[in-house]
Amino acid sequence: MTGVHVAIEPGKTMILGYHAINVGTMNVAKLASPPRGTPRHGEIPRFYSSNRWLSI
Repeated sequence: MTGVHVAIEPGKTMILGYHAINVGTMNVAKLASPPRGTPRHGEIPRFYSSNRWLSI
């Protein structure tokens, strides 16, 4: 799942900022030392969030 929300001024086209969210899984089976509690299948959930606001 990916979601991007963009902020603009009403009636304008200039982007003031954005917020992006991405979730999924990450395979850690090939790491030299997988994190404690990792399931045997090696996939753990991941979450990425990014914000960018422009100053005018």
